[in-house]
Amino acid sequence: MPPVPIARLLAAAARLAIEELNAELARSGFGDVRPAHGYALNAVGDGTTTSQLARRLGMTKQGAAKLVETLVREGYLDRAAHEADARASRLTLTPRGRALLRAAEEIQAGIEARWDAPGLRDGLERIAGEDAPLRPIW
Repeated sequence: MPPVPIARLLAAAARLAIEELNAELARSGFGDVRPAHGYALNAVGDGTTTSQLARRLGMTKQGAAKLVETLVREGYLDRAAHEADARASRLTLTPRGRALLRAAEEIQAGIEARWDAPGLRDGLERIAGEDAPLRPIW
């Protein structure tokens, strides 16, 4: 039997990490978070518009608007008037949104510490680079 392709191994490992991350986040009081929420919150930054978020995530503006509405309703994002464009809103993380990202970073550090194999991080960074797009695989 031929070896399992690396892309399949990477996809399986990413899926396992996301499942573990979300289970730990739920135990930490963030049970309403879905994987798409994490991608969006990481892509927001301060001052991002819904249109910019849609481009960063490779999704439609309508899909991004729905995602933003959910994150605002659940207390992870704030929406404010955009200084330069009256038609747009400026999105910013709330304290709850920042707390979620901090918790996720800690959990991911634990996962990485358990998974670390010599050269794994260096090899992945060489392949994907530090500026790899942060887009979910829809």
